[in-house]
Amino acid sequence: ISTGFHNVLQAAGAPSTLTIYAGAGHSDFLFAALTEEQARVVRDIAGFVQSCGR
Repeated sequence: ISTGFHNVLQAAGAPSTLTIYAGAGHSDFLFAALTEEQARVVRDIAGFVQSCGR
């Protein structure tokens, strides 16, 4: 679903970045955010949010 959505956004000329975390499901991100000091998904989300303010 995410790949298709990304492709449609790009085809429409909308900026879109797709990051795939191989082998990870939704719960993996929740637990990583709780257990890792700097979970990759949290860094990626923070970077995205910061880029929206530019």
